[in-house]
Amino acid sequence: MFDLIIIGAGTAGISAYKEAVKYTNNLLIINDGPWDTTCARVGCMPSKVLISTANRM
Repeated sequence: MFDLIIIGAGTAGISAYKEAVKYTNNLLIINDGPWDTTCARVGCMPSKVLISTANRM
């Protein structure tokens, strides 16, 4: 049995995990796929870097 089960390891899930480990280490995270958000890994953030670099040229 776990004190807390977090479903999803995107932005909200990781934030919930960071807060929860302050109180317990008896956690379960259920996630299908890579951790972190698509935005940070391959979506918004990398494209913003490319667009910013292109705009400076």
